[in-house]
Amino acid sequence: MFKFITKKQRDYERLIDTLKNTINSLEDEIFYLKEVKEVEQEKNRLYLKDLEIILKNNAEQRHKIVDLENNIEFLYNNLSKEKQDLIKGED
Repeated sequence: MFKFITKKQRDYERLIDTLKNTINSLEDEIFYLKEVKEVEQEKNRLYLKDLEIILKNNAEQRHKIVDLENNIEFLYNNLSKEKQDLIKGED
């Protein structure tokens, strides 16, 4: 038997198909955006890890500089007055 459908029913079916396609497209977009977000989060995690290493290295370098300054001061103070004057460039 033939099934006759009205124009209104056909329009509704088309609308439903369009809505299904829209929903599928939106779901695909959401999946893609979640992937992008995960990649960005991983990049940020790695960036923060690198930054933490840089800050730690910076603190170590500052400590070494202070040690060197203290060693220079110690060595300078142990020089005779005459040698200290030579280093200063005084006559």
